[in-house]
This record gives sequence, structure tokens and C-alpha cells, in this order.
Amino acid sequence: MGQEDRELVELKIPQADLHRVMEVLSLLSQSQVSQDNQKKSLDLWLKSRALLADRQKRALIFGKAMFGEPPWELLLTLFASAESEGISVNALAERSGVPATSAKRWLDYLEQQGLIGRNDHSSDTRKTMVALTSKGIERMQTYLQTITLWG
Repeated sequence: MGQEDRELVELKIPQADLHRVMEVLSLLSQSQVSQDNQKKSLDLWLKSRALLADRQKRALIFGKAMFGEPPWELLLTLFASAESEGISVNALAERSGVPATSAKRWLDYLEQQGLIGRNDHSSDTRKTMVALTSKGIERMQTYLQTITLWG
């Protein structure tokens, strides 16, 4: 087992997130991205998951009212989800902890900024799917590359 393999094995990943990690690894391995860029993408995704978990813990301890940043919660949740088709508006609102009415209003703004896009669900026309645009992904990656979590 090489050094990179040991680093991945030593990550403390909750069992519930292991399936999502495997999906992200599968998506990265299928892409036409170099192995170094795949590792960077995985690192950024793991950082986004850790940041999201930290924000959720903070909200549980202090309450949501102290830290309301709906557009950021929506962007971070979209980036951390790594869903290839996107997330339905209702699921995004639920996962991010943003009330559905506020989420829809903020999604309008984020779409105007070119950070997200909306499409109909492939098999359920009642659902609208939301995903980051390439601009949204680029901005999230830039931000996540510039921050340090816990040392």
C-alpha cells in the first residue's frame, strides 16, 4: 500500500458517507482528469463535507438563527453532494436547512449570478433539479483551496 493509499484509509469517514465517497471516486476515475487533479478534487470534496458537517454541528449547538447564510448553505450543500444530475429543490432545501420558500428565492438569485442551473428531472417532470454551473464549481473550488480547516 503506497503513501497515498494510507492517507485515504486513515481518513475518518462516517459509515453513512462512505457510499458517497465511493460515488465521487467512481465519477473521478471515469473523468478525463489526471490522477493528481482527481486527488485534488477528492480533497476539495472532503473539505466541503467537513465544512458542511461543522456548520451543521454549530447550528445544533448555537441554533440556526445566529448563523443564517442561506445562499452559502445552498452552494456548499450542492458542492458537497456531488450528485451528477443535481438535487431537487425540495431535497436541497431540506439538506441545507434553508426553508423551501427562502431556498427558492435564493436559488433565483444564485441562478442570476450564474452559479447554479435548474433543469427538469429526467424521469419526474414534477421535480426541478438544481446543480452548480461550471462557474459555481470553479468559485467553490477556489474558495475551498484557500481555506484551512483545523490546522
